[in-house]
Amino acid sequence: MRVLHTDFLHGWGGQPYRILLDATQCAALGAEVMIAAPTDSELGKRATERGLNTDMTISYRSGLRVRHLQDILRLRKIINKFCPEILHLHGGKDSWLASQALIGMPERTRPVVLRTKHNLFPVRQHAMNRWIYGEFFDHLIAISTPVKEDLASLPFIDVSKIRVIPDAYDDTRFTSLPLPDDERSALRASFGFDDTNIVCITVARFETEKGLDVLIEAAHIATAQNPNLRFLLVGDGRLRSDLHKSAEELKLPPNIFCFAGFREDIPRLFKSADIAIVPSRSEGMGTVALEAGICGIPVVASRCGGLISVVKQGITGLLFESENPTDLSHAVLQLAQNDEQRQTFSRYSIEFVQKHFSPHALGQRTINYYTQILK
Repeated sequence: MRVLHTDFLHGWGGQPYRILLDATQCAALGAEVMIAAPTDSELGKRATERGLNTDMTISYRSGLRVRHLQDILRLRKIINKFCPEILHLHGGKDSWLASQALIGMPERTRPVVLRTKHNLFPVRQHAMNRWIYGEFFDHLIAISTPVKEDLASLPFIDVSKIRVIPDAYDDTRFTSLPLPDDERSALRASFGFDDTNIVCITVARFETEKGLDVLIEAAHIATAQNPNLRFLLVGDGRLRSDLHKSAEELKLPPNIFCFAGFREDIPRLFKSADIAIVPSRSEGMGTVALEAGICGIPVVASRCGGLISVVKQGITGLLFESENPTDLSHAVLQLAQNDEQRQTFSRYSIEFVQKHFSPHALGQRTINYYTQILK
């Protein structure tokens, strides 16, 4: 079984994360896998480090007609050389590129075209999207039930073409083993926090859909009642300066928030914290909640998208109404003052994530679906 993955994103996030796990697990199960990632992309670099067959000659840059034509020819060349049985697409730009690269290809050599929808961003209902979703894609994978329901609501998509295959955590990085006490204390101290503080961690791109403005308002409310709370924001993005400004305008003490920027040691950071917060406005699945869960950190997440299948209310964490800082603050305060509840959530989180969202399960579900659609 030969599978060619394509992805147009240059940076790192949930989509390339999922592709890397998919490809790694399917290769381990015997599939011949190749990834066509953008030049100098994070996915391409990480796939190469894992020993996966990777091509980074396609730019996936829009705007220049000559470059776009070059990309079509490059993708067509890759397809002709690799001869994939399945062309697994993951985004808008690579899907449109693939639709043009396959023009004129004989039916006997044309791969099955599969698209994974990784988010809840609406599919605009113009003529080209009606064709590409309704006819060009032979099959669709949704990363959560809400994503499937969103696709199924479109009149030009046959619901029988959609399969839900949820995300997974990366077991090469995230485990349930705790940090040694001295290492945990030292890491907290590096951010200005001590062992008596209740540290709440959020890992996200600093973009509107991630709801970090809601988190800052909630922190203002919560710290007025529990000044022992601390908030660690990990990540970066175009809203970084706006979020700094919001924290300053609320006159929060300088030691309440720590903006840690982009970090590679996310597993250690989760294990140094007490509560993980996912305040998203929109979330196809919420891989970060899986990562926190496998690290044994109880999660407070917004009741939106795929997060409702990742965080079990009152069992592995707490859900709050999306975009409601007061509701978020109540959930944080509840967990902050209840050590026993945090410990209980921690145990169940590890068990739940290991059982339902392991990388092996992702690979097996994907391979099974590949086999089914090739029959």
